[in-house]
Amino acid sequence: MQKRFSHIVNHLASLGKTFTNEDLINKVLRCLSREWQPKVTAIYESKDLSSMSLATLFGKLQEHEMELQWLNQNEETDKRKQSIALKSFSSMQEENEDEEDFSLFVKKFHKFF
Repeated sequence: MQKRFSHIVNHLASLGKTFTNEDLINKVLRCLSREWQPKVTAIYESKDLSSMSLATLFGKLQEHEMELQWLNQNEETDKRKQSIALKSFSSMQEENEDEEDFSLFVKKFHKFF
């Protein structure tokens, strides 16, 4: 996203259209999805946007993206761990049911003789 945005801004500058740093930052922050809304709000409240550089903004956004990826990976590993535990528990339960069925069969067989 950063390369594309910088490319567009540079081409507009070569055509004579210039934007203030604050306008560029606002344009980037407005185009972000709902998932990014907490970070956008934090950036708006943390600093004066006119003093922030585009490099700082993109650095903060990349940091947030890495945190989101890390959280997603941890959630996936937690789901895998839970599913393994459930599978082993269910197989133990099936073994207990099989043992109960077998013991019932043996009792009935003894009564038959």
